[in-house]
Amino acid sequence: MTAFRPWSGYGPSSGNPSNSDQAPIGWSSLSRIDHRNGTAEFGILLGERRGQGLGTEATRLTLDWGFTVLGLHNIMLGVAAWNQRAIWVYAKAGFRELGRRRGAGVTMGRRYDAVFMDLLASEFLQAGGSVLAGQAPQNR
Repeated sequence: MTAFRPWSGYGPSSGNPSNSDQAPIGWSSLSRIDHRNGTAEFGILLGERRGQGLGTEATRLTLDWGFTVLGLHNIMLGVAAWNQRAIWVYAKAGFRELGRRRGAGVTMGRRYDAVFMDLLASEFLQAGGSVLAGQAPQNR
């Protein structure tokens, strides 16, 4: 990733261009940021450049921004149960499954569960996921 910009509307967002051609590959963001409770929701959408580790990198950078720069305590997400690749990437980044909402969505006429996952700042930082630790301002 060569660009990662704070998005002043809802939190950080990355218009993640690829290293080779600088074309945007998708976005990642934190929304519903609650500074009082230290929580937010994570979202990501990749275009055609899947399977190259870009989603994993964008996920980690967005989490790092949320935990290290914004000082959040907990970040959660929701994902369709049929999206096993995304669930694998989220688990690789440290997310743990909280639970499922059964039959929460319909895709191509079939019902699917929604999987909810979350990650604590302490888990992310202990796993060595931060590239920003020690570089972010300490007065939050």
